Amino acid sequence: MYSPKISEDLIRTLYYAAKDRKIPMTLLVDKIIRNAILSNSLPQGKLVICQPAVSFPESEPRKAVA
Repeated sequence: MYSPKISEDLIRTLYYAAKDRKIPMTLLVDKIIRNAILSNSLPQGKLVICQPAVSFPESEPRKAVA
């Protein structure tokens, strides 16, 4: 299966955002990608709409760490 690499400059922000929400970074990234797909923020092409496989509690938006 294809596993794309996340850009190094995003890792720190994603890590702290996930840590702040007390969830694994993989779940945070999954949610971000799913939300982008479901909100049609990605190019259409051959888009397969998928439902979240796992749900986890929301938390208040936090500032990104640079």
